[in-house]
Amino acid sequence: MTELTQNERSLVQAMQKSRDHEWRGFKLLLERRRGGLEKFLDPLREAGLLGPDRNPPPTPADDEGRVHVPYWPPLDYLAACASEAEARRDDDFAARVMDVVRNVSGGTDEEIEDNFHTARRFAEIIGLLPTAVVKIKDTDLVARWLGARFSAVHVVRALDEGALRKFLASDDPRDGVKAARIVRHCTALLSRDPKYSDAKEQEPFSRRDERGLSRLVDHHASDLGRKAPSESAALFEQRIREVFGRHEYESYSVRPAVEEHSQNRSGVRLANSFVAALRDVLLRWCDVDGAGAKDCVKRLLRSDVQMLRRIGIHVLNKRWPLLGGVYPDVVAPELFQEGHVHELYALLKERFEGFSDAEKARTLEAVRRIPPPAGEDAKRQLQFRQFRWLSAIASTRCESVAKWLSELRSAGVSVSDHPDFNVYVGGSTFGGLGNSPYQVRELVAFAEDRSLVERLNAFRPADDPRGPTVGALAGALSQAVRASPETFRKTLPEFVDAARPYQIGVINGFKAFWEASREPRSTFDWDGAWRDLVEFFGRLTGDPAFWSDVDASQSRCPRDSMVCAIADFLKGGTDDDAHACPESVLPDALTLIRRFLEKVDSTAGADDRDPMMSAIKTARGRTIEALFSHALRCCRMSDRRSGSHDDVWSLRLQSIFDEELRKCRDGNYEFSTLAGACLVNLNYMSPVWLRDSVARIFPIDAGSNFSCAVAGLAYSASTRRTYVTLRDAGVVEHALKLDLKGRETRRMLIESMMKAYLWAEETRDSPRMRHPFEHDAVEDLLDAAHFFWMIRGDGLSRDQRAMIIDYWEDCFRWASSRSSPPSELLGALGCLAWAMETIDDRSLKMLLASAPHVQRNFNSYLLLEQLERFVETNPAAVGKVLTELVDAGLSVYDDDKGRLESLIRALDRLGERKAALHCCNKLIAQPGMDDLYKRLTAAAPSSAA
Repeated sequence: MTELTQNERSLVQAMQKSRDHEWRGFKLLLERRRGGLEKFLDPLREAGLLGPDRNPPPTPADDEGRVHVPYWPPLDYLAACASEAEARRDDDFAARVMDVVRNVSGGTDEEIEDNFHTARRFAEIIGLLPTAVVKIKDTDLVARWLGARFSAVHVVRALDEGALRKFLASDDPRDGVKAARIVRHCTALLSRDPKYSDAKEQEPFSRRDERGLSRLVDHHASDLGRKAPSESAALFEQRIREVFGRHEYESYSVRPAVEEHSQNRSGVRLANSFVAALRDVLLRWCDVDGAGAKDCVKRLLRSDVQMLRRIGIHVLNKRWPLLGGVYPDVVAPELFQEGHVHELYALLKERFEGFSDAEKARTLEAVRRIPPPAGEDAKRQLQFRQFRWLSAIASTRCESVAKWLSELRSAGVSVSDHPDFNVYVGGSTFGGLGNSPYQVRELVAFAEDRSLVERLNAFRPADDPRGPTVGALAGALSQAVRASPETFRKTLPEFVDAARPYQIGVINGFKAFWEASREPRSTFDWDGAWRDLVEFFGRLTGDPAFWSDVDASQSRCPRDSMVCAIADFLKGGTDDDAHACPESVLPDALTLIRRFLEKVDSTAGADDRDPMMSAIKTARGRTIEALFSHALRCCRMSDRRSGSHDDVWSLRLQSIFDEELRKCRDGNYEFSTLAGACLVNLNYMSPVWLRDSVARIFPIDAGSNFSCAVAGLAYSASTRRTYVTLRDAGVVEHALKLDLKGRETRRMLIESMMKAYLWAEETRDSPRMRHPFEHDAVEDLLDAAHFFWMIRGDGLSRDQRAMIIDYWEDCFRWASSRSSPPSELLGALGCLAWAMETIDDRSLKMLLASAPHVQRNFNSYLLLEQLERFVETNPAAVGKVLTELVDAGLSVYDDDKGRLESLIRALDRLGERKAALHCCNKLIAQPGMDDLYKRLTAAAPSSAA
């Protein structure tokens, strides 16, 4: 190995003086790599520059609770050494680089220092080195790199794109084992503590980036099956056991099909990846080692985990010529269970015709011996299940199958449109409600011969929730109404005698058809249908028995479900003037709404944390929504006819709203909430009534109703007139004093107040505007700052922009008076520089106070944007602000590099050379800054300097 010259030894010695010397030294080594990188490796190690103690840990940032993670200077040098060793095929050089990686990564019981830069670069380096120098035990270092804080996402991506591709492309069988062990570490699952989730037990989850992890698994599963099939199959079998083993009954709802299928849920990313991975590993294993794969598939078919058995059935089918001999050993009644339906249905459909006579006989005997389900309708349920399996082989030439199918059809047994799925989204199994005993076309036929209601009422579901259910039948009925609305319109009176789930099914079917028939060319007689439907609603709810306590206690389909269905339909008929019910039915519709308001009790609670969500889930809330929609429709129609709706309001509507308000004291929380949400609508219907009633809508002395009304206000459009009404009634001032309910209530209240401020309806010294300052309400001040930033492109006047700067100054003075300045607020205020026309002495103080904090929420680019706007007119001020920003630890992202370099060059050109060089030197570790520093220092100082 070549010895270092005196100058080179001096360089190594100088690099030990400081971090800055170290950084510049490694830069020089990379720039002068023609002199050879290898000869420096051992001297650098002997000098301690490549030891684990030099890898910098995260350091506390200025912002409490945040850290800064420095980049370790040798990383780029080590990566260059790895690439050179591979290019030269120099295993000795590569082994010494790997020694550094091992040493820095820690001992057997330690994790690498929490530096995600180092963890990521080491993951990249093992993909650059010759595979021979990375030993199998070295792959266990991956666990330590993943264990470093903040590193998992970067490490997974680096391994995916580098080491795994390289190991799996190698001809050395040991490299496949290395790849499998890396994937095992990456996919290691943790247990979610139930106190931090909604889970009732500890659920497995990954702390990695699940999207990146899924990509890694998807990219390499097939190659793992080729290179390390046994290790990879065991790995993914374990992962599937961890995910699916504790919820056996859910396997088909989590992953309906083992193959890629539109029914598979995209949201369960890791579960999907593990299933697809084991599937692909096994299929590839069958291609390279049939005997080994066959033993594995045999074991899976007898597994105690349903998902593993399903994968075994799928692979058995797809590699039938190799694995078909396994089938006689597993065919039995227990194979024909609902959880296996998709994969076993496909196997029977594709393979049964090729079975031997003995295999066919054993299959049919197993189907015949399927255990009957529990419940009073057990025989019919068993027939349904048997018919389902037989439908897979219906095209066979086997006479016994044809005869059996004929007998079952004669008994009225049928299957869904998708018999190979227990749940088919978008099909006849109706979103997981089970299967319908009748299909859409049958229901239409029954309606035409007037036997439908009798058949519906006669249906009795089994105890098995996966068999035909009332819910699925009601769903099928809704589909049938859409398919033949005129038929069901004629039979509508008969449904007065139907069970309630089917009444609701018919109503929902007509509602769906109404929503879909907006086209003017629709020939269906909706005017007549609306009259029939409103009459039908009246007959259903006009019966005193409907409102009896006995009726209300029906658990299968409570009365409130019917009220919700009718209220939603009525609301749908008045929401849109271009697609509305005929005017002739409005009086009867209003009679229904008043009936519901009189009969349906309030069920929203005074302590509900989200009053709006509580209100719209209740039958009373849905009725009130229908009332508002109905009232607005009546007012709009009157306006078009006469130019006024005063008579409609005073004669037909006002008394209803007055009556509801009378109930809004420790009750009727739905109306309080929805009245707050519809404040602008109430102002349209009667501004005089609203002005006189605002104290009753927002009763300060009835705290729960007041809170609900304010929570509803968060969903209302904020207008100048309504704000003034609320302000003058003391509503805003009182609301600010409360711990408000609702997820967005307080934020929307603050935004309304800030709008009023810009409308000049609030002043900086009003009690409401001073409230956040006087009560240290930092969150309120933050919400105001975020609002002012959000409206930056809304064409505000010069005066309004000045008002925003005035508000910033108020926040700045308040923050300056505190012993601990609120960092997040100051950072958010720095984003309001867009409202400045120039940087004067006042605004410079505010910018200098905010600059060190804008990086807190990664908003530095917003301030850089504005500094670029001011640099030509006030370079001195921009230089000071940029210096503060950089000194606070500015992180530069790709999108910011060009703007930052442009700013620094402009400062140098405009006479602020000192600031320009200071910022360059501070950011020297950032890509491109070293070159910019050299260019600036090589050039003559500007004349302005």
